Amino acid sequence: MEISEILHELERNRGYFPEKAIREAIARKEEITHHLLRILEETVANAETLAQEEDYFAHIHAMFLLAQFRETAAYPLVIRFARIPKNQLDGLSGGILTEDLHRILASVCGGDLAPIKSLVVDQTVEEFARGAALLALQLLGVVGKIPLDDYVVYLTELMRGGLEREGSQVWNDVVSSVLDLHLVELREDIQKAYEDELVDLLFESPESVDAQLAEPKPASLEHLGVHGTTLIEDAIEEMSEWACFKPDKGYRPEKQKPPKPSPKPSAAQASSPKSVIQQVVSQKIGRNDPCPCGSGKKYKKCCGKGK
Repeated sequence: MEISEILHELERNRGYFPEKAIREAIARKEEITHHLLRILEETVANAETLAQEEDYFAHIHAMFLLAQFRETAAYPLVIRFARIPKNQLDGLSGGILTEDLHRILASVCGGDLAPIKSLVVDQTVEEFARGAALLALQLLGVVGKIPLDDYVVYLTELMRGGLEREGSQVWNDVVSSVLDLHLVELREDIQKAYEDELVDLLFESPESVDAQLAEPKPASLEHLGVHGTTLIEDAIEEMSEWACFKPDKGYRPEKQKPPKPSPKPSAAQASSPKSVIQQVVSQKIGRNDPCPCGSGKKYKKCCGKGK
C-alpha cells in the first residue's frame, strides 16, 4: 500500500477494522510517524469541527500506533488533546478517555512526568482526563518505569493538599488508586475525603473501601488486569475486536458470559468514536479492565464494585 492509501484507510471508521493498513503502518514506522503526528496536530487544532464528524477515526488509530512506537514526539500532542474542551473531548475520544488514555500517556511520555502531573491538578481540564493522567502515573509505577513508592508519595501529597478539596472524578480515581494498590496507610486520608464529601458515594461507598482495605494485601498486581498493568504494545490486538468495527454484530464477549445482554447498536452508533468503545476481555477480569456486562465502565466501577 502507498502511504496515501494507508492514511485514507485510517481516516474514517467504515464499519470494519483496517488491519491491513495498520500492519502496513507498523511495518513502515519511519515513513508513517510524521504523518501520524500531523494527524494529532490537526485533530487538536480542528477539534470543534472534527468532534461533529461521527466517523472520524484518524486520531484514534494515530494515538494507538504512536503509543506502540513509544513516540515521545506524540507526548505534547496527547497532552494537548487531553486539554480540549469537554464536549469536544467526549466527541473525539469515546471509551478511550476512561479505558486507554492513561495507557497512551504512559506509553509516550518517555519518563517526563511534569505534563501528566499538570493535567491531574488543573481544574480547567475535563475531570475524566485528569483521572486518566493520575492513572497513567500509577501505571508507570506498576510497570516499573518509575518507582512505585514515588507514585505513592505523590498520591499522598495530592490527598493532603495537592488537590482541590472539591468533589470530582479525580477524587474517585484517587480512591480507586488507593484500593488498586491496597494502601492501608492512607485509610484515614480516605475517610477524611468521604467526610468532606469529595468522593461520589455511588462510585464507591466508605463501607466498601473499609472492607477492601481490611482484606489481605494481594501478593501481586494481577488483579488490575491488562488495562492496569500494561502499556500499549500491539495496536492491532488492542483495537481489532472493538464493537465499533463490528456494526452488524453488536458486542458479545467471546470468553465471558455477561450478567445481562448488551443492546445491539445501530450502524450509526457503532461506527462512532462517541459510542462506548467496548473490547473483548479475557476470562480473568482485572479491576481496570472493561466490564463484560457491556456498560463501557471499568470492571471495578461497574459489576466489580466492592469485589
